[in-house]
Amino acid sequence: MKKIFSGSTLKIVAMFFMVIDHLGQVVLKNGIILNAPYSMFTDEQFSDLMSAVNICHILGRISFPIFCFLLVEGFLHTHSLKKYFFNLGLFAIISEPIYDLACTGNVFSLQQQNVLFTLLLGLIVIATIRKFHEKGIISLVIVAIGASLSYIFNFDGWYYGIALISIFYLLHDMRMMKYGMSILAMFVCGLDFTINGLF
Repeated sequence: MKKIFSGSTLKIVAMFFMVIDHLGQVVLKNGIILNAPYSMFTDEQFSDLMSAVNICHILGRISFPIFCFLLVEGFLHTHSLKKYFFNLGLFAIISEPIYDLACTGNVFSLQQQNVLFTLLLGLIVIATIRKFHEKGIISLVIVAIGASLSYIFNFDGWYYGIALISIFYLLHDMRMMKYGMSILAMFVCGLDFTINGLF
């Protein structure tokens, strides 16, 4: 089947929407709205700014499923899994101070870890699943452990990211089921990355 988008095109699309999300959260919300004097905006202007933040956030949600999809494709086609692990881990560590500074105003914070740690854990999960030859019950246990760890360590994306990565991997050759289950996972998790999203 002919591909509509190449991997490189998908990366550009994902990065574009990720930048929109970060502009909304970091520049508009954390930079302007939360630091501006109350008298600086009218109620209508404040409402418009909050709407702009929400629109940026909604558009930004497009990027994460694409990154999860690309992670699995990279895992299946990489020539060096060790190098893949190393590069992802290195960029997760390098990005963390910048992420913490942008989100909390501090260079170091345990409030939440950047999304690259979620992708790294997802990579560990699917690599472990493959090691056990993708056996049903064992795969579910591995996914559950990975999802729990992402929640405990407060990785950006939480259990939703681990679930999505696992679906893209385990159902890789079942195209319709893969996309159907991934859409269901996004719906069930509510795209808000919290336990409440499950309900």
